[in-house]
Amino acid sequence: MNQQYPNQHWPHPGGPPRGYPPYQGFPGAQPPGIPPKKSKKKLVFGIVGGVVVLVAASIVAINVFGSHSGRKADTGGGTATAATFERPGYRRGPAEADPFAIVEEPNPAPARYEGKPVIQACNLVSLKDLADHGLRLLSFTDPDTAIKRVHPVDENEPGLGKPPKSDITVLTDDSRNSCDYHFELTGDRPESVMISVHQETYFDVSKVPGRYLSGPDAEYTKQGQVGAVEQYTTIKRPVLADREALLKLGDTYVRVSASMPGNGELSKQFDPLVRLAAENVAKQAANPAGPSRYRFDSPAFRTPAGIACDILRAGDLQTLLGQPTTPFIQTGPPTAIGTISVPDNHTEGNFLHTSCFRRAVNRAGLVLTVDTYDDAKLATGVFDYFRGNHKGIPLPAPIADGAYVDSEGDPDLDLRTPPGRLTVRKGNVILSLSPSLGQLDQSKLVETADRYLRPVVEQMLTRLPK
Repeated sequence: MNQQYPNQHWPHPGGPPRGYPPYQGFPGAQPPGIPPKKSKKKLVFGIVGGVVVLVAASIVAINVFGSHSGRKADTGGGTATAATFERPGYRRGPAEADPFAIVEEPNPAPARYEGKPVIQACNLVSLKDLADHGLRLLSFTDPDTAIKRVHPVDENEPGLGKPPKSDITVLTDDSRNSCDYHFELTGDRPESVMISVHQETYFDVSKVPGRYLSGPDAEYTKQGQVGAVEQYTTIKRPVLADREALLKLGDTYVRVSASMPGNGELSKQFDPLVRLAAENVAKQAANPAGPSRYRFDSPAFRTPAGIACDILRAGDLQTLLGQPTTPFIQTGPPTAIGTISVPDNHTEGNFLHTSCFRRAVNRAGLVLTVDTYDDAKLATGVFDYFRGNHKGIPLPAPIADGAYVDSEGDPDLDLRTPPGRLTVRKGNVILSLSPSLGQLDQSKLVETADRYLRPVVEQMLTRLPK
């Protein structure tokens, strides 16, 4: 299926999460309510298998390359070719060069919060664990689709501050330490599982027993014990999930929930996953590890890639927003290597798209996307295409190999891609930096980007892989 071209700047595919406050704190911001101008160029044509289809504005024409594993494909048009890889167990989509190139690696260095190690949600059920249980993650080139993760970094990172401790009024609050997996369809509707970890250092968990585990309005009842970990099941039908369980180890609470049909693979594997999470809670409490790292290994993409959350640092928000940054990072790596063609300069090739969202303690935030392409010519073609499509305005002085300020935003994704984001190309890499919410004064987009975003982006460019 066609997938969106990776220029999606709000870290949730469905738009901003409920409960996010209005954007505040970015220089040049104005109150919300003035809608951005709509783009006049809404559609481009993609050719898939010789059939003309309409695709969204965010997609450059994408072709299916009929190739064997790891070989270059001859498309018969232009001068460039794109490698593809047929990965066992996955059907490669037309926008994919390699449908599942992600690799998870353990991180032995624990992140500490208030001096205590954090139990990372994604460490309780890993990608290997999912595969061992016969669960196949979605193959997608966009971030925050197959995997969505919020995780704490170590409190010693320069530029960090601490937001107020969250009052756990709802146990489903996943804004600080959560892991959300979405799977390929095996039943008659989508399947996903979320793991959220609540610890006393960053959540007020004192109300959990009285509200959820005891009394006339209790929502859970004890089901059993896995070693030292107590396991609870729901008394009432869950409102936000088809199945859920609660794990308790001391003052740490872990909620495991799933949305799934009764005839899908996840329905068979939910209970084993809960037991595995319970076993791993005890292991992580005894020997805590840091947030696992994701890298990409593909015969179709050997280019050293920039990873957004390695490039966007707490000090960047301190510089730009004048506020310390919360220790909680929101990211969701893609699982697939994308493939793309740009008819305007007769180039085609592959790319990796990553994004990162970080927030200051006053809840203002920044979203960084980093797109790494096979070579500079392909990146130039993509950069030029979107500069025209979004009516990009040049800065008074150049940055790297080119820069523009988006004057329109995306007409279909207003909150994800507001006007005012700064996009820069350096060689084969394109970075885009934007405020996460709100809209900037339309008459000062270039002035604001040049004065405030430029110095931050110039520092980010020094962190790209060599």
